[in-house]
Formats: sequence, structure tokens, C-alpha cells
Amino acid sequence: MDKRKKILARAGALSFLAFVSFGVSMAAVGASFLFELSGLALLLGAFACFLYWPFEGGLKKACLVLRRLMALGLVLLFLSFIYVQALIFSEKRGDMESAAGADILVVLGAGLYGSTPSPMLKSRLDRAFDYLEKHPGAVAVLSGGQGDNEDMAESRAMALYLEERGIDPRRLYTESRSRNTAQNIKFSMELIKEEGLSGTIAVVSSDFHLYRAKKIFERYGINALALSASSDFNPVVTVSSYVREYCSIVVMYIKDIFGIDE
Repeated sequence: MDKRKKILARAGALSFLAFVSFGVSMAAVGASFLFELSGLALLLGAFACFLYWPFEGGLKKACLVLRRLMALGLVLLFLSFIYVQALIFSEKRGDMESAAGADILVVLGAGLYGSTPSPMLKSRLDRAFDYLEKHPGAVAVLSGGQGDNEDMAESRAMALYLEERGIDPRRLYTESRSRNTAQNIKFSMELIKEEGLSGTIAVVSSDFHLYRAKKIFERYGINALALSASSDFNPVVTVSSYVREYCSIVVMYIKDIFGIDE
């Protein structure tokens, strides 16, 4: 076996073994989004090694076509990523001034550590608290169901956090059925209708999340205002959040094509 074949064979084998290891670890103990992304990258690496293997005859021609298609796909992926990030940044800023006049805040959940709000959720709640303090006539819909490894529904933990800081519980409404952003907004709109609430709505979420949240509100004919919470906790969380949001926005548009609202 010549040197090129040895390199490709080893790279392909290592990529395959690493991908299998990631798959086993995710199935056994769960894994973060970055691990899932790494596993996908390793699978693509193994596939690329296969495509560049020095086959002969018809298989060689097929691999050449597949390499060109893969290169085109990567270019389109890169361009779409840049475009979606531009959309995210276009709605990233939502301060007190831009949300002024909102009568109803819809605060989107972002995970708990047991019963304690995650740093990202705490950031959203702190923004909601500041607004509620400055606008005593406003109310808040706190949206989030109970996820795996959470001791209670996110909305309940959110209410407790705000109540402990002095917000009147009569100003807080909890929605505890949702498991994703689309459901957050769908079920929050149902709750707003059931409770007879009216007025201007502002969505409270992390800065990278506002574009998608506002687009989902548009499904219900609502041009929601925005109140952004910082997501600058550390570089790994920031990168992961923006990459994950790219994937979520692509999925959102695919669901819109097929009329799926959750």
C-alpha cells in the first residue's frame, strides 16, 4: 500500500472510531450540542476520506462527482451560515427603550440546574425584573416546561426567582407545557387569551434568540417588541449558542414550509 493509501486508511479508520465513540457516549450519558456537532464533523471527515480513496474505473468517476457535490454543499452551507448570522445580529439589540410601552412580557425559559435557573435563564429573568420594576402596570408570562434532570417546571422556578426579588405574584402567569421555543410562544399566546390579557407584547430572551422568537410571534399576527438578555458568558457557550441557533432557524423555516407550528 502506497503512502497516500496508508494516510487515507488511517484517517478514515480514526474518524470512524472517533465517531462511534461519540455516538456511544451520547447514547449512554447524553452529550452537549458541541459534542453532537463534533461527531457529525468526524462522520463527514470519514466520508471525505472515502471519496478521496484512489479507486479505479466507474467508482473513481462516481467519487469525483460526489466530491464536487460535497464541495458545492459546503460552499452553500458556509453562505447560508453567514446569511443567518446576519439575520440574528439584525435583531440582537433589544433594550429598555425599544421595549418601552410593552404591557405583557413573554419570558422564554432556558434550563434549570435542578431547581436553580441556569446563568442564561437568570440573565433573562434579570432583564424582565428590571422592566417590571420600572413599569408597575406590566405583567409577565413565564414560559417553560419541565425538562430532563430538572426538579420542577422552568416557569415555576422563574416565578419563584422573581417573587423572591419582590415582584407581586399576581403579575406573573406561568405556562408549563412547552418543551421548545415554538411551543413557548404558542402556549403563551393561548394563556394570554385564556387570562383575558391585552396590550403590547414584548419577548424577553437571549440576544442571539430574538430573531427566531420574533419570527415565530409573526405566525400569530404579533409584531412583538424585544428585550434582550446578554449571552456573553464564555467563548464556548457563545459559539455553541450561535451555531445551535443557525440550525434552529433552518429547522424553523423548514417547518414553516410544511405548516408545522411546534
